Amino acid sequence: MRKNIIQLLLLFIFFLFSCSENPVDSEISKWVSMESNTSANLHTVWGISSKNVYAIGNGSIYHYNGANWSRENIDSKYFINSIYGAAANSVYAVGKNGLLLHFNGNSWNKIETNTLNNFRNIYGLNNSTILIQDGIKSFATYYNNIFTPNNISTNFLVKDIWGEYSLAHPLSNKKSNNYIFVGGIGSFAASIDNKVVTLRTPTTSFLDVHGTNWWNVFAIGYPAKVIYFNGIQTNLVRTPINTPSQLITVWTVDTKKAYFAGYNGSIYYLDNYTWTKQNSGTSELLNDIWGSSDEILFIVGDNGTILKSSN
Repeated sequence: MRKNIIQLLLLFIFFLFSCSENPVDSEISKWVSMESNTSANLHTVWGISSKNVYAIGNGSIYHYNGANWSRENIDSKYFINSIYGAAANSVYAVGKNGLLLHFNGNSWNKIETNTLNNFRNIYGLNNSTILIQDGIKSFATYYNNIFTPNNISTNFLVKDIWGEYSLAHPLSNKKSNNYIFVGGIGSFAASIDNKVVTLRTPTTSFLDVHGTNWWNVFAIGYPAKVIYFNGIQTNLVRTPINTPSQLITVWTVDTKKAYFAGYNGSIYYLDNYTWTKQNSGTSELLNDIWGSSDEILFIVGDNGTILKSSN
């Protein structure tokens, strides 16, 4: 009997130690300021890996090669708005006057789109399926090297796009290309097989959206309203009383876990509805977050601000 009790105690102790290990999606303990070599207001960040990251600011592209940040050698007449990369040798950038650029690993090359529309945003599901915001409410697809307008449109100004290729979407129960669009007042819409459905949300102007999969998506709106989408419906997430008046960007890292950033250098970590404020070391406006597969996060902001996570 005594032997059995001792064995149970040993198993209990082992269980405690096993559960106390930090998971890969554990809270970041430190943010390090990087030398960006620019004073541009950086509003977008996207990467292929933690050693291959791009940022956009004042119409230019900046690249991090794992050691240093530098401005990409692109014609100064081009004004870049957004960027997406599927691989190191396949990066796309869009901008004013129908600008679509492709980086093949060695050089940037212009792709003819036969339009002068202002391309505001770009998001890709893979290397062959790229969605481009063509104007303020309509979209175009760059698929297998062919640029064509598509049937996707919204009744509101879109601020951000996120999407994935779902194996079995709960609303359609079949494989499809699915996107979420946010913007406008209370504008949170899902596109399933090119059919856009507006979902009911609190009255707020959405600014950013990101998920790890279709069933785990966060969106941030003004003023500091956070929405969680479980694949079927949206739910309002209560924010701390002392949350700054406006968080403007989000990056989801795991189920009901995400990082938010915004004004006055504010960074917050949300873990299953529990908020933790983090020390960013800056008071600059933080505009965008991107995370690599090895759990390294980058945040960009005004006046060339670039922060990198460190544990």
